[in-house]
Amino acid sequence: MKKRIFASLLACALLFVGLSPVSQAADYDFSRDMPDVFQGDGLYITVTPWEIKNNQEGWKAKPDKYVHTFGETGFIEGYMPVMRTGIMTDDHGYEIGEIDYLNYVDKNGNLLDLSHLETPPTRIPLTSFYFSEGLCLYYDDTTGLFGYMDTQGNLVIEPQFKLAQPFHDGVAWTIREEDYESKSVSFIDHSGNTVLCLPGAHLNVGRYFSHGLVPFSGTLDGKYFVGYLDKQGKPAITLFRGDLRDYDLDQYLQVDVIADSMFEFSSIFSEDGYALLIDSRGGRRYPCYVVIDTKGNQVGVIDVDPPQYLELHNIIHDGMIAGVEIQGNGPLETGQGAVFDRYGNQVLPAGSTLGTFFDSGVIPAYSHDSRTPLVLDTRGNVVIPPLNPSNGYTHPYADLYDFHDGVAFMCVNVSHTETDFYLLEVHQGTYTGSGQVYNSVTGQMTGGGTIPTDPGTDTPSSWAAEQVDQAISAGIVPDSLQSQYTQTATRAQFCALAVELYETVKGAEITQRTTFTDTTDVNVQKMGALGIVTGVGGGKFNPDGTLTREQAATMLSRLAEAVGKPLSAQAPTFADNASVSSWAFDAVGQMQASGIMGGVGSNTFAPQGSYSREQSIITMLRLYETVK
Repeated sequence: MKKRIFASLLACALLFVGLSPVSQAADYDFSRDMPDVFQGDGLYITVTPWEIKNNQEGWKAKPDKYVHTFGETGFIEGYMPVMRTGIMTDDHGYEIGEIDYLNYVDKNGNLLDLSHLETPPTRIPLTSFYFSEGLCLYYDDTTGLFGYMDTQGNLVIEPQFKLAQPFHDGVAWTIREEDYESKSVSFIDHSGNTVLCLPGAHLNVGRYFSHGLVPFSGTLDGKYFVGYLDKQGKPAITLFRGDLRDYDLDQYLQVDVIADSMFEFSSIFSEDGYALLIDSRGGRRYPCYVVIDTKGNQVGVIDVDPPQYLELHNIIHDGMIAGVEIQGNGPLETGQGAVFDRYGNQVLPAGSTLGTFFDSGVIPAYSHDSRTPLVLDTRGNVVIPPLNPSNGYTHPYADLYDFHDGVAFMCVNVSHTETDFYLLEVHQGTYTGSGQVYNSVTGQMTGGGTIPTDPGTDTPSSWAAEQVDQAISAGIVPDSLQSQYTQTATRAQFCALAVELYETVKGAEITQRTTFTDTTDVNVQKMGALGIVTGVGGGKFNPDGTLTREQAATMLSRLAEAVGKPLSAQAPTFADNASVSSWAFDAVGQMQASGIMGGVGSNTFAPQGSYSREQSIITMLRLYETVK
């Protein structure tokens, strides 16, 4: 499934929404007058005009005949793939075809400098070229082999693989050139060394490890095995093991191993530790889905009453899964979007949305009525209504990529020849800047400024100013964070705050260090040594990644324990508890009970939402007052 929501999809019969609040936007032509901010209920999305700045070769970010983004992903780890079509010639100079050259652009519009590469990277279909764990695939068109490139354009692993996938959980799925005929799969580390080889397992093993597990369905050590393997190739979760002739789908669960992307449906474990199994037991014509945790325990069942059935689009993300509820099973069947939590509860009713996956509390969806994308929150409320065209150019009209870590990319065709590009960023709370705001709750536009977004000011918001000053006076805010208070905090910045608190309370410097491969930040190393942070896998920390609310809660909980003042345990009572990752659940309850962190409105916590610098400072002050 493509991860852009195209307004021209012929399958729109399956992708519709029926939301009355959309009509409130009818008086505004967002294609010509895009506001700076869309304010929702408890969160807002800033909209920044965007362009490629160091563009010397005609790279663009909109599909046309010659130059386009192909990427189904948008910005991942801060980079988005873009592509430029060139002409191939033979030795005599005759045109023999086209070739797609590949590059990457960051959120600020800067292209990577790949001029030092002897062979420019190219792109081939059905391959995921996004950055993951600091590396992306590099395809050498002259040899037909894949390698891996870092964010500086350096070849870290030379081209040597006939097939390859992005890194995840510290390893990458590959088939080496010499193993292509036998289809033996090698999972490699960041140095290109094989950590696990599975002979002939091309179609039997999942493309990605997660939580140290990978789905497998095939012959293993002479027996047919269905379940999950660990990184030593040993069975970790067994659904079936025995003679293939005894494996009956009427009796046993199934795993789905074939997915070319982490953002497609499969039985891979999600970041929050849940996987989907296919259940056709009992002779079901259409399967339901069983949710398990990393121990193999059943958590929930996602199902609907017949004659409806489900088609899920992705793995669980932010504790929820989006899919299509198909009505009927004949030639006139129709589908409506539906969203379920990991326990199988339908959290948004059929027809209310259809998108790919939730991230930072929002999901891109598709409006059948206006033939344009929109954005919804976890309660089904409209945050960005369908853009309202007045130019007659509606086929296609707008493209919206998925949100990753609260960031998405959107392009709007304002005429047959003109396209505008925007960077969308999710923030929690209420916007307090001076830009133009469309309030999706009231349907009203306020403010007349042309300020694109609130990049972060050198004075705190009015509601935060007093407590920020108190935190600075207490000596728990480093100089580097005494500015740009409304800017979204990063993981490394929160570590800097945590170090200041710990060393202030304990009266001594942290001397231990734990290193990560993607940062030399001493504050991150100190927090790693104390066990406050553990990284994101593969020896990496992702220091510039957006800090989420549940990550902040977890770090605050561990920090309290580290200074010898653990917080009392209590289960959280938020309406979106199901969205809280299992590893953060207890910490969120502690934050709620202690008053160190609260909700974002309507009794919700928004666990995957971002956290600003001033919010981080204030919660650190509250913890300081609790443990000093």
